[in-house]
Amino acid sequence: MLFKNNYQTLKPVQIWLPLLLSCFLVAGILIGLNLGSGAAADIPEGYRPPQADKLTELLRYIEARYVDEVDESKLLEEAIESVLQQLDPHSDYIPADAVEDENESLQGSFEGIGVEFMIIRDTVVVMQPIRGGPSAIAGLQAGDRIVRIGDESVAGNPLNADVVTKKLKGVKGTVVHLGVLRAGERDLREFEIERGEIPLESVEAAYLIRPDIAYLRINRFSHTTFKEFIEAMNSLYADNQSRDLILDLRQNHGGYLQQATRLLSQFFAQAGVLLTYTEGRQVDRNEYRSQGRMYFNIGEVVVLVDESTASASEIVAGALQDHDRALVVGRRTFGKGLVQEQYGLKDGSAVRLTVSRYYLPSGRSIQKPFSDRSSYRDDWNVRLRSGEFFEASAMVPLDSTPYYTAGKRRVYGSSGVWPDVFVPMDPAVQDPFMMAVQQLLPGFIYTHPGFFPRLREQYAAIGDFMDSYEPDGATLADFYDYAHAERPELDPERLRKAAAQIRVLLRTNLAGYLFDTKELIETLNEDDPFVQQALEVLAGEGSVIPAEK
Repeated sequence: MLFKNNYQTLKPVQIWLPLLLSCFLVAGILIGLNLGSGAAADIPEGYRPPQADKLTELLRYIEARYVDEVDESKLLEEAIESVLQQLDPHSDYIPADAVEDENESLQGSFEGIGVEFMIIRDTVVVMQPIRGGPSAIAGLQAGDRIVRIGDESVAGNPLNADVVTKKLKGVKGTVVHLGVLRAGERDLREFEIERGEIPLESVEAAYLIRPDIAYLRINRFSHTTFKEFIEAMNSLYADNQSRDLILDLRQNHGGYLQQATRLLSQFFAQAGVLLTYTEGRQVDRNEYRSQGRMYFNIGEVVVLVDESTASASEIVAGALQDHDRALVVGRRTFGKGLVQEQYGLKDGSAVRLTVSRYYLPSGRSIQKPFSDRSSYRDDWNVRLRSGEFFEASAMVPLDSTPYYTAGKRRVYGSSGVWPDVFVPMDPAVQDPFMMAVQQLLPGFIYTHPGFFPRLREQYAAIGDFMDSYEPDGATLADFYDYAHAERPELDPERLRKAAAQIRVLLRTNLAGYLFDTKELIETLNEDDPFVQQALEVLAGEGSVIPAEK
């Protein structure tokens, strides 16, 4: 989950980077969790933190004597957060009301009606009903406006996305009543939707990009990732023909360590190959090794990574690189080599505590330094300013310790997984003006009269849409008016000069709303520089792994 110097020539995949990046920064890195994280910590009987009595005394004095009323629960939560702030950046406190949401994306499913929405001008607009979910079965369509949930109006009022989400989600088997306004219609449509279990697929796309090359993209390592991986590979290698593989881990923020190592084992025919190991002050060395049961005839492998590839996905890329089983293509990864376990507290809240570091087969840790928490949080911008997103020569090792792959190639520790083949970022992607334009597009697409429904009827296949649709002058003029109304500070003249770029942005965003994610990825890969570089590598003679350095 990019790269000419002229924004006019931007490939479709580039358009999504600012939006994906913003999600990445807001949501944070999904942690390298152990599956057994729900268990209670093995705390010695009778153990009591040395300063626990002091904290209890303080809270009692505040309750008994403080001049104003205070929320003791809030004080205690802030004290917990303050303690965790003294540790590493990934040890974290999760309030009781956020535990379910925090765990959900890694469980592989949730219960609700299965709809993606956004709030535009105080209106809940359906972006996409999840394929196969209750909303899709009931007939909800992208562009529909939800104006009533149950007996409560949700149109024309200040709305909070979290509140709307909680109203739509619920226990499987319960029913939610929706009043929906569809474009071009005056009367509300009534929907009665029974909530169900909604799968959250972590394998976003899997297809044969060439007859002898498979492509597979994984967006996180959830509880169901290995199962999804096996199902996808069964379809790609059904004839048992030897095929090379492009494994796309861009924008993969990590997840469950065990899911990553089970997947890794499928790349090694022999048993006992060291995949990774973990070790901590109170945690003995724990090794993860291949099982010797390779189900698929996987030939050469190329792994795609970028600066948002983190944690469990770095284990996969780094282990394959260390064993010279794959060539890594892209940019230096995030650099997160810490393992967390989650412990529930009595009030329903939880803490995620770093218990060990993981190490790759060569012995290297890819965890970047975190003594300066401010720099750690700002690492993305530091790397942007240094130029390393644009030039491979700008990447500077943080650890001079020599590490080597099985084939004696030099690799680095303490700063993520370094690519074997570098793919630069297009500087134009970071243009603040065009990023502002990108943020306006969803609202325009869904509020422009008749625009979205007409295109949905006109184009049944994504290939036809990408080949033949081009926003006309009238559509651009309407967008300029919309942009001026929403963001009057944007320079009208510059908007007009950016017509070619806006056409590309519009077309790509529309494709994302009109068609299935897997179809979109397959189409965008035709011009994706990462994928094209991988295909070039695999098309070369002999092994993709370079000779010994």
